[in-house]
Amino acid sequence: MKSESHTLAVERYETPSTAVALTVAEVIDTEPENLPPLYKTINTDALDSLFKPVDETSHEVHVVFRYEGHIVEVRSAEEMTVTVEPVE
Repeated sequence: MKSESHTLAVERYETPSTAVALTVAEVIDTEPENLPPLYKTINTDALDSLFKPVDETSHEVHVVFRYEGHIVEVRSAEEMTVTVEPVE
């Protein structure tokens, strides 16, 4: 297992919940389908809707939670990023 922090810029077509699963899977070196369901940790519908643009103006959103022994941070300002780092 890798021990460093990893940040991924989320593509416009990806939902935050998909980006979280892909990033965590990459960090712990597994396939996303081998992870426990993310919805058992966080409400994925709520996570995805927090980051939906409501109009042309940008707004900053910041969500942090634990998943699979890691701190997951989803942040949006100009672009959305997902950062995953091990829990110390």
